[in-house]
Amino acid sequence: MAFGSASETEYILLLSFELGYLTKGDYEAIDPLIQEVKKMLSKLIITIRK
Repeated sequence: MAFGSASETEYILLLSFELGYLTKGDYEAIDPLIQEVKKMLSKLIITIRK
């Protein structure tokens, strides 16, 4: 569920940028943070499944 929410946030970020609500700088500042959260969630999911 959390990974899905992170993916949804990633999509909303991209959509907001494409619609002009965010500057390129804002998008480039936020996107790596979302990617990092998704990596952490993936590692957590893998650890829990072991």
